[in-house]
Amino acid sequence: MPVEIRATEDAALQDLLRVVIAGVRSGAAFVLSTPVGLPGDVRRALGDLDASVFLETDEEWMQRMLREEDVVEGVVALPVSDRVRLVGGRAAVAALHTALATASGGDPDLAVYDGEVTAAARIELLPFVHEQSISITAHRYGNLDPWSSDVI
Repeated sequence: MPVEIRATEDAALQDLLRVVIAGVRSGAAFVLSTPVGLPGDVRRALGDLDASVFLETDEEWMQRMLREEDVVEGVVALPVSDRVRLVGGRAAVAALHTALATASGGDPDLAVYDGEVTAAARIELLPFVHEQSISITAHRYGNLDPWSSDVI
């Protein structure tokens, strides 16, 4: 799944790189936005991956992130991406999450991942992969059907 990664000014470089590596590892398309410059080696590595990187303020990011679309009742701001991964300190991430929710009108189709960055790769991969649910119903008229017991 394509993800918009946004770092706050107080984001630790290792946390940002951990999220970027999760995106690279998943094979998902991602756009990285940061308010501060990245080290030269990181910029070169991202350039080699053809990753889109923006150096922009929160306001500039918000303008780029939300596009306006005319609807019957007026103008509505819609997010460019359906998923956003916010990286940074708790207070800064919470403020940015609130600003994004307000600017997008609380769009329920926008998934914002704002948890602290962890060393658990399975957790960091979540924004970049598509969810899937598989259900098995093994009964007919309330009677259990044993065919699925081997699968479960």
